[in-house]
Amino acid sequence: MRLIRSAAVGSICMFVLFGTLQADEKKPAKPEKKTGTVTGAVTAKEKNWIEVKADGEEKARRYTPRWIGNAGGGLDKDMLKQFADLKIGSRVRMDWEFDERARAVKIEVLKEASKKE
Repeated sequence: MRLIRSAAVGSICMFVLFGTLQADEKKPAKPEKKTGTVTGAVTAKEKNWIEVKADGEEKARRYTPRWIGNAGGGLDKDMLKQFADLKIGSRVRMDWEFDERARAVKIEVLKEASKKE
């Protein structure tokens, strides 16, 4: 009786171990991060975001800074400063990545907004 019980327990342990190993192998790989570059005009801005209407697009898209740190972190302070310095109507080239929403990674001002506006 003990021999049968030991064999049953051993079989269950092997089944659980084998099942766990197979489950780990089937996990999908992390999807590739979506990134891109946009060239266009700044159409609106606030402290924590800007909107850029890309060349050939009908509608502007909103971009926020990257989140730096974990739960105690915050928005990228350098990018927030760049947002503050931008003027509506400026022409920019911006690198972005998607992490919950479109995040600005790098901004290059191609042409400042005219002083008339």
